[in-house]
Amino acid sequence: MALLAPRPSAPRGASRWIGRPALCALAGLAISGQLHLEPVEASSAAGTGERSAEYAVKVALLFKLALFIEWPASDDGDPDAFVIGVLGEDPFGPLLEEVVAGEAIGGLPVRILRGKDLEPLLASRILFISRSESQRVEEVVAGSRDHGILTVGDARGFCERGGMVNLLVDSGRVGVELNRFEADRAGLQINSKLIQLARDVPTRDRGAVGG
Repeated sequence: MALLAPRPSAPRGASRWIGRPALCALAGLAISGQLHLEPVEASSAAGTGERSAEYAVKVALLFKLALFIEWPASDDGDPDAFVIGVLGEDPFGPLLEEVVAGEAIGGLPVRILRGKDLEPLLASRILFISRSESQRVEEVVAGSRDHGILTVGDARGFCERGGMVNLLVDSGRVGVELNRFEADRAGLQINSKLIQLARDVPTRDRGAVGG
């Protein structure tokens, strides 16, 4: 059985200036494209205010995604909890716990799991694949595909490499990219509202997904 990893430190300043209701409101704005952040350079330190703002919104988006996804009845998720997994280095810190504290999805309490190995995280229904795992995205995607897991990342080219949802900062906006083909292969159904608001990433097998 996978054990809960210790909660890492939060991005400096993030949890002090923004609460859970505000985070969820920001996530809604981000999904609708109405949220604008100051541009975040790739070389920015993780402790800067811009970086903290970026990941504060992304952690709320990670939670809100569950409202737009229908999982197959045969998924391998934990039957007693809705598990959100983080594979690799965790950019969120305890913000994830703060956002999901006391929340339930589909009648199940939300649980956070972190790890560097995929197998203990296969009980997840949402799996965030950190940038630290960029060298093995295809391997992780292939290993999780038959378990009904929504794979999420935040690196350019993530959806093109088989990830399902990519949270990106583009011109100062936190946006959502979708690989509907991979979601369909895993038996996941994406709500039409998210499809309308996200950018659909074409794949070579695009013809297998309508729309």
